[in-house]
Amino acid sequence: MSSEVWFFTAAFIAGLVLAVFAMLRGVEKRTGDEIKRPLAGVNLPVFGMTLIAFGAVGYMLSRYSSLDLPVRLLTALASGATAYAGMTLLLAKWALQAPLEDPHELQELIQGHIAIVVQDIGATTPGRIEYTLNGHHHSVQAVSLAGQPIPAGTEVVIDQQKGDVAYVEPWASVEPRL
Repeated sequence: MSSEVWFFTAAFIAGLVLAVFAMLRGVEKRTGDEIKRPLAGVNLPVFGMTLIAFGAVGYMLSRYSSLDLPVRLLTALASGATAYAGMTLLLAKWALQAPLEDPHELQELIQGHIAIVVQDIGATTPGRIEYTLNGHHHSVQAVSLAGQPIPAGTEVVIDQQKGDVAYVEPWASVEPRL
């Protein structure tokens, strides 16, 4: 194989490696509970797709056409640029527009979390609990899961939270089941 074929093959493989790395690692960066999104045109999936298109088109032209090297190179560069533009548009208009907060993830974090009752929870009337999650202090209304009163100062376990209302039960009744 000629050196051009090796060059384009290496570009294609490098693009595949970047794409797989991006799939495994993701494009968003998390620092604590903050999520940072990359710019649409400056991230691994875009660079990976650019290299894949450049390498694939350059390889095919080098292997199966009689075009001169500058023409093959320019055609491969145009294909890479088209892939770059397409991926940037795709990420900007679709992938990077998804909400940063996943409500299901938040529910999973809250479920089983310990809180303190700060205002009595009645059998039929809501009270109030406080808890800290990811370094943020929360104070929400709470309802007894079993329908029994829970006095202030009691440690409770959050079963679920719907909006600003948590459904809780005393830790003392949960602990023996564990």
